[in-house]
Amino acid sequence: DLPDNAYIDVNEQLAVAKESLKELKIKAKELKEAGEPIPPEFEKTFKTLTRIIEQIERSKYYEGEFSHQVTDLVSNEPFLASIFMSMTRRADFRVPTAYVSVHRNGGLFDVVFGFNPTFIRSLTPMQRQGVFRHECYHVVFNHIFIRAMGDKRYAKLWNYATDLAINSIIGKHSLPEKVLLPGHRSVDPETGEKASGPYADWIATAPLGKSSDYYFAELV
Repeated sequence: DLPDNAYIDVNEQLAVAKESLKELKIKAKELKEAGEPIPPEFEKTFKTLTRIIEQIERSKYYEGEFSHQVTDLVSNEPFLASIFMSMTRRADFRVPTAYVSVHRNGGLFDVVFGFNPTFIRSLTPMQRQGVFRHECYHVVFNHIFIRAMGDKRYAKLWNYATDLAINSIIGKHSLPEKVLLPGHRSVDPETGEKASGPYADWIATAPLGKSSDYYFAELV
């Protein structure tokens, strides 16, 4: 049998690996901004820490882990819940947060809700509901279908714009700090630091309640 403190030891290892990875990312960002070369060993250490974290997180995840939040969505938002239930749900440790995407399945298309279980675990029940609602609204407003941005040069800005419009509907108190919200300076999910740059500066003072087209036009 495993000792009583085995689970704690694994969690401690996970915490140390995450903190080390965070510090590595911050250091790499500082070197890049200073125009200095990033040492080759950084990449090796980054891959090692990422692999350790992913292995531990995968071992903790089980299908249906967040089913009670889905049940809450059915009770609170039956329309959005019907959309959410129709999506294929996929644990995806490669991404920092969550997403919706479309994949061809023969003559049909599957809508996939991908999520990082680590990210979902870090949220309060209300924030989880907000993330589920957020991804559903992308489907409702056709952001990933007929309104998807065909020009890859503007795809990221369109994603910013649609997130700003949707999160204006959901509201700050139902969303994690890492999301994009008009009038709010978000947190970089990669570093955990406050986002900076011209886009982040504009978003921090942008008005609430506008359409995705408005936000896109301002960002371009």
